[in-house]
Amino acid sequence: MAPAGGLSCVAVSLAGVKLRVMWHPTFTLAVLAATVITCAVVVLAGAAGGSALLAQVALVALPALVGTSTAALVAIELGWDRLPGALAALTFVLGIALLAGAAAAAVGTWWALRLAPAQGMWPAFDEAGMVPAAYCLFAAAAGAAFGALTVRILPAALLTLAAFTGPRLVVALALRPRFLPPVLGLADPGVGAGLPPGAWPQATPSTIVDGAGHQATGAILVVCDARAAAPCPLTAADIHGAGLFQGAWYQPADRFWTFQGIEAAVFVPLAIALALIAAWLLGRRRHPASLVSQPGGGNV
Repeated sequence: MAPAGGLSCVAVSLAGVKLRVMWHPTFTLAVLAATVITCAVVVLAGAAGGSALLAQVALVALPALVGTSTAALVAIELGWDRLPGALAALTFVLGIALLAGAAAAAVGTWWALRLAPAQGMWPAFDEAGMVPAAYCLFAAAAGAAFGALTVRILPAALLTLAAFTGPRLVVALALRPRFLPPVLGLADPGVGAGLPPGAWPQATPSTIVDGAGHQATGAILVVCDARAAAPCPLTAADIHGAGLFQGAWYQPADRFWTFQGIEAAVFVPLAIALALIAAWLLGRRRHPASLVSQPGGGNV
């Protein structure tokens, strides 16, 4: 009986998956086609020397496409009252988003590893590792929430795009460089010293370090020509003459996956929160009768 019961559960599960896919095949095919095209562009860029910029654009655009498509789907289905239930709808769109994100993450990581020997993996941070899947989940959850909120295609898509792009920019530009304190290293072309391979230089101003790589303290005495404009410019010869070197702040290459985990831990909880909001909104949209007074009595 146990094997028969297990087979029955598998059959029911497969039937449920089939029904969810057939609920809106256009959405499914559109997202999967976009994923396949994205993967093909990246593979061509990595294997055949294609445009790296085109590969990055394709990988960055995929989560936004998933989010706006989800917003349009939910708005359309709510407008026609064809949504198969809040839980089924969210399971469907988040499952498709996770599938697209996992495929993008796999091909993006392969592409980034091909770049790594020359420039490290940091330049492909947004397109590799685990964050593409987190981005797709976040975008799909935002699309479901705004689709349920507005029940209109264009406003839902625009709000989703704004809600997805805004946090992405804030995290990438303001938070990501500060996930962990940067490391100070020797970066002085005048003495043939550079940052370690695969390092991510920070935008903070360069500084002066001693021979051990520590930030120098105190002042450097420079004798200027009396006719020179003040303040006296500090040259590389002045720095080297004082026994010091130019340095720079950077994130080491071995922190790449740590930063991936931290960023994924930012966007996955946001996706969960938006999915819960979407479930609440979908529940209210699908059961408005509970708020309507019936002729024969109280509220139903």
